[in-house]
Amino acid sequence: MSDTENYLDSFDGTKIFYTKDIPSNPKATILIVHGIAEHCGRYEYVKNKFVENGYVVYKFDHRGHGKSDGKRGYVNSFKDFVEDIDSFVELIKKEYSNIPLFIFGHSMGGFITACYGILYGDKICGQILSGAATGDIPFSVKLKSLKFPYFFRGQVPNQFCDLVCTNKDVVEQYKSDELVLKNTTVRLNLQIANSGIKWLKNNIKNYNCPCLILHGKEDKIVSPKSSVNFYDTISSKDKDIKLYDNLYHEILNEDCKDNILDDIIKWLNIRIS
Repeated sequence: MSDTENYLDSFDGTKIFYTKDIPSNPKATILIVHGIAEHCGRYEYVKNKFVENGYVVYKFDHRGHGKSDGKRGYVNSFKDFVEDIDSFVELIKKEYSNIPLFIFGHSMGGFITACYGILYGDKICGQILSGAATGDIPFSVKLKSLKFPYFFRGQVPNQFCDLVCTNKDVVEQYKSDELVLKNTTVRLNLQIANSGIKWLKNNIKNYNCPCLILHGKEDKIVSPKSSVNFYDTISSKDKDIKLYDNLYHEILNEDCKDNILDDIIKWLNIRIS
């Protein structure tokens, strides 16, 4: 297995940090798309499981996140995130043109992945959505609660820390991770929770990718109803949904993560067999 770290010039020249991990006999590729305020380094365990099962794994930091360029926690348009994914899809298809390509997206990354499926679904073989923010987000409540100096700086404090996982060690690691953003921007949040969700709702019938939708039933950040509604509304013929009892938002950091990863790998293996 070989590891690569590099930067990709995205569609507008923004330098996006990414890693690539390659098994000895690749059978498919997976692009991991992380959530708001975090970074791709938090998916090492997930990446290793995929690689052990024969999958080439690319993962990257969103613009304004982690080691990528861009104003911290900011995006001009949610579609910039979608076009960043497409830049990676084009790279992957050049490097591994003869094997299937799947996208895994978590939370905000699940929202972006779903949007990608609507716009460019014919370029990929399927998607896995984890705790995806594909429904209404109570952003207006969060805005009203903002106090000086956050509001006047255009900032939104990261309020997710204690809600990411039932595993307290994961929570503490999240809080102490220097690459996890302590603040995002009003612009980013509005682009996802307002403009982005409206666009997704208006175009959801155009989503027909093969997909596996996953959600923790006790998710306090993104309601599992979002995933249920997404599953019920999309046009995909090949779709499956799994809701997990007693789990919070980051289901792949919970103590039962291996069981969930087994569910994902089984789903993938069926579609490349």
